[in-house]
Amino acid sequence: MNMTNQEKLDEMYDVIQDLRYNIDDIHGTLDWIKRRETIKLTFTVIYWLLILGIVFGAYYYIQPLLGGLMVGLTGSLDTLQSFEKTVGGLPDLSNLKKILEAISGTASTTK
Repeated sequence: MNMTNQEKLDEMYDVIQDLRYNIDDIHGTLDWIKRRETIKLTFTVIYWLLILGIVFGAYYYIQPLLGGLMVGLTGSLDTLQSFEKTVGGLPDLSNLKKILEAISGTASTTK
């Protein structure tokens, strides 16, 4: 087992070459992981920007429709309130019944 200095150096050189190969392999793997995470982050940002864009864009286009609906609903509410005021101004049903009886009484006497 007596090795010469040259043999020892050759063995150390082989070990260093193996370590260098392992370091290069690990470096390549880390570069691949870094690239994958960068792409993942980019697509995540694009995804959320797209979602927010759709939400705000939908609001931008739907908001005038909602405004028109609100105007229509308030117009309907105004119509209902004016109808209620008109109905409230009519005579009550007892007076209407008396009028109908009077009309029917005069119709039966004329026959």
